[in-house]
Amino acid sequence: MCIITDGSKDIMKKACSIVLIAVVCIIGIFALKNYKNANDTKENSEVDIYKTSEYQGIIKGSYLAYEEKFDKNGNAYLYDDENKKKVKPSIEASVIYYDDISSKEDFARFISKESGKIGFINSNGEVVIQPEYVTATKMYEGYSVVSNDKQEGYYYINEKGEKLNDQIYEEGENFTNGIARVKYKDSRAWGLLSAWKGPLVDGFDKINDFDPVTEQHITGIINGKAAMMIVDGDNVKETKVLGYKDISQAYHDCFAIVQNDEGKYGVIDVSSPDDPLEVKEVIPTSYDNITYNVIDDNPWYGAHDRFICTLSDRNDVIVEEF
Repeated sequence: MCIITDGSKDIMKKACSIVLIAVVCIIGIFALKNYKNANDTKENSEVDIYKTSEYQGIIKGSYLAYEEKFDKNGNAYLYDDENKKKVKPSIEASVIYYDDISSKEDFARFISKESGKIGFINSNGEVVIQPEYVTATKMYEGYSVVSNDKQEGYYYINEKGEKLNDQIYEEGENFTNGIARVKYKDSRAWGLLSAWKGPLVDGFDKINDFDPVTEQHITGIINGKAAMMIVDGDNVKETKVLGYKDISQAYHDCFAIVQNDEGKYGVIDVSSPDDPLEVKEVIPTSYDNITYNVIDDNPWYGAHDRFICTLSDRNDVIVEEF
């Protein structure tokens, strides 16, 4: 008959604890080793993918980084340092806007040494649009805003040098997602132009800057009153006139800074998910000036902001979430 004393029980408990700790340690070491091996395999696989000829073949030539250099006669040319390649335009150029080209499909503006006019070359240096323009913007979404004489106005050309339409504008902005702001010469009013549909709206005193990739609200002034347009792609769905004298762009599709007839500023919320035309004044129009900064990107960038609202004798700091 075996008698287990209290001392023996303590010894057995300690032994069991030691064995249990040892087992846990062994399992932990084994799991850590497997994780490290798996992680190393993943990293090695990623490195191997980047080193494959297939991957290199895909990225090779898809991104170009040119510099502008000049020959002994002062003629500009493009230089690809990575491939040690010179690209000389087929027409002598005094300037090449080398940073217009980031891929082999892009065009770069150049100034003809002979005429002083602006034309376009492709990434091989071939002249694709003859130098005919006093001013020309970089090609955006297949179009450039050009002018033969700035006093006469501006118009749009495509990558073949063809006019988008017969209209001459007093001002024209580059297309963004198929929409551009234009100012008409005859009426001096602002409108929106679609690259595919033509004029969308006109008659505005001004139209504010916008980013239709991320914003569905475009703001402006019409007949002396602030207005807000709801845009879906290149379609202006609705326009709402607001009871304010002036309005900023709709920042981050969340809010706009507005000004009343007395010249005081406030903030309106335009972020309603149910009704994009719904407007709620979240900061009253009682301030001399309002600026803002984004606090964080939760739930999206621009939805959490700090407003510095200035009066003659103090600054009120107001935090809003949209």
